[in-house]
Amino acid sequence: MYKTLWITICALMVLPFFVLSAKADTATGTTFSVTKAVAPSTAAPSSTLAYSITIRNISSTNAAPQVVTDTLPAGFSYSGNARLTTVSGSQVTFTPQTSGQTLTWTFDGDALQSVPPNQQIVISYQVTAPSSNGQFTNQVCLTQPENVCTQATVTITTTPNTGLLDNVFLGIIIGGILLFIASRMPHTKETFEEKLLK
Repeated sequence: MYKTLWITICALMVLPFFVLSAKADTATGTTFSVTKAVAPSTAAPSSTLAYSITIRNISSTNAAPQVVTDTLPAGFSYSGNARLTTVSGSQVTFTPQTSGQTLTWTFDGDALQSVPPNQQIVISYQVTAPSSNGQFTNQVCLTQPENVCTQATVTITTTPNTGLLDNVFLGIIIGGILLFIASRMPHTKETFEEKLLK
């Protein structure tokens, strides 16, 4: 009974590390699927957010994405560090063109990618959150060769659930330690009253 109780407690302690770390949404077209993620999904005002756009070829032939746009909510600002992770896993600088709140990436030059079936590329970049609280959603679209749009939502609050809860790896380590301790505990039916009588 005690071992089962310990395992249940451990699972409940580890769960927030996975739930609060990041938030992602996916849209699917004919050739590509597009996934937009933001981490952390809850953050303090004026903090730095990490966004990623994953473009995956879901067709049966090679295909090349051409243009991606991301419209940031009012108060958000692009802060740089834009990179493209290619099919081979290498990274190249991939700076967007900015017009107001809209970021536009055009796949040409070093960024030109022919994506094989069931493979993907990832655009990653950083954004500065607004100074005000609230829940904000921004939409990203692969506009060429087909139109596929998805979105990501982030909550800005003066008391964010960030810090340790955003470290998934730390959650795995802590959960593993707690489960190990629980597995080493003797399985006994000794009651609390029996312990007091010793």
